Amino acid sequence: MEPQSLSEPVELELDEAQWRERVLAESDTLRIMQASLKRAELTAERARADRIPDPTVGIFTASEARRSERIVGISVSIPLGGTYRKETMLEALKQADVARAELERQRKEIDLATAETINDARTALRRWRLAEQSAQMAHENAKLGQRGYGLGEGDLQSLLLLRRQSVDAAGASLSSRIEALKARNRLLIDAHLILGLADE
Repeated sequence: MEPQSLSEPVELELDEAQWRERVLAESDTLRIMQASLKRAELTAERARADRIPDPTVGIFTASEARRSERIVGISVSIPLGGTYRKETMLEALKQADVARAELERQRKEIDLATAETINDARTALRRWRLAEQSAQMAHENAKLGQRGYGLGEGDLQSLLLLRRQSVDAAGASLSSRIEALKARNRLLIDAHLILGLADE
């Protein structure tokens, strides 16, 4: 089985505002919190409606004296409102306000994390490009050192040092390539653009 090579990191396809908008729109955490907020608002609305108790109207029938007398009546019940319903409404309104504030806090937190991820991806890409240039220059220096050594112009110690620098630079380039790919993929996952997350 032959090992696969890593792909080259590429520039981000969208600008920062578009990435931030996409990640916020696709955030599962925000969707859950929005559903919680909606539930809290509905509970508060119901508590507000229940603050004034509903009157009840009833119709009843009865019979007396061996069913020779029939009684038909209407009953009206108007409960007196107390402080319990008002307190319940105020508590439900507070819960809705807390859910709204928590949603806004989470939205800002995700937006800030997205901005950091975008910055990390761009910085990692620049770092990889510099490391790649450095690795190419170190490789060229090692080739020139090998050529000079073959012509008798350099010593073995200088050649080994150039080779080691070339290997170290190639390793640094590979590490920075991996970091650039990880940063970009982290952003793609948050935006639900890979792994079939867009279908969910």
